[in-house]
Amino acid sequence: MNKIIYITIAGIIATGCTTNSFNPTQKVTVEVDGKKFAIPQGAVPSPHIATKKEVDFFKRSGISECKYGDITWEAESVRADVADAIKKGDASIHADLAKAGKIGCASAI
Repeated sequence: MNKIIYITIAGIIATGCTTNSFNPTQKVTVEVDGKKFAIPQGAVPSPHIATKKEVDFFKRSGISECKYGDITWEAESVRADVADAIKKGDASIHADLAKAGKIGCASAI
């Protein structure tokens, strides 16, 4: 009986550790401004619907599917790098992360 409990606990711990890692093939549902969006597991959504200016910037960065009314998202693992680049005025990081699939846009579902 104790072995079953230990195996179950180990499984829960292992599952918990892997669910937060970035996985673009697995989607999670988030709510932003009262609308639901599906974003990759381990990604962080923007806190608001993307403005036209933001959409235009993302399109120039290589995310062509981005449109007004979408939200943007970034992999949790690159969040600090993006914040630092924005503070420095370095927009090139977005193009690099777009190519790597670490940032993107999501439409309401």
